[in-house]
Amino acid sequence: MGKRIRVAVMAIVILGAATPAFAEWELGMSLFPTSQGSLSAQPSGNLDWMIGFHVGHNFWHVGYLSWDAISLPDFMTANLTRGAYAVPSFLNLYDAGVRLTGGPLLAFAEIGLNNLWIYDVGLQPLADMGANLRAGVGVRSRWWGLTVSATEVYPRMSDLPSTFAGMWSMDRATRSSALSAFRDGLVWSMGITLYLW
Repeated sequence: MGKRIRVAVMAIVILGAATPAFAEWELGMSLFPTSQGSLSAQPSGNLDWMIGFHVGHNFWHVGYLSWDAISLPDFMTANLTRGAYAVPSFLNLYDAGVRLTGGPLLAFAEIGLNNLWIYDVGLQPLADMGANLRAGVGVRSRWWGLTVSATEVYPRMSDLPSTFAGMWSMDRATRSSALSAFRDGLVWSMGITLYLW
């Protein structure tokens, strides 16, 4: 990971942690269907679910930091690594963005990094960091909430700018390929969250 990215991530974490009077922590669990898109498509075509763990930190009533860890089956690891590994893994998503709340409704948008931990002679992280974009909506009460979100997962950092540049290309084939890559990387999730303080 580049030095600038590390400095930016540390600055966001320190800023978020330094605001306890205006902060809220959350814990949650997510379910991710595996029957849509090439990234999460079951070889059998059957609907199945992946389970994820979520920690979030809302500060200044707008800023939002989150970490999600998702247990991936072997076929999805193979899709993410373009066939290099066909073993179970954990996908970690580290995101920063905004979360807006109005009454019982909430909406959030984030951008972040991801890395994949592979079960291959022990649990080892891949050297490459990826990028991800996430947006979601939900409802909440004082202590718990339900959310639905869409996360665009890119296994390599360079994939995000090249995909978005391709979607605005004047060349029809390039634009079509980029839109296909965008659809393939889209992962939907449903989550239940507990708001701690």
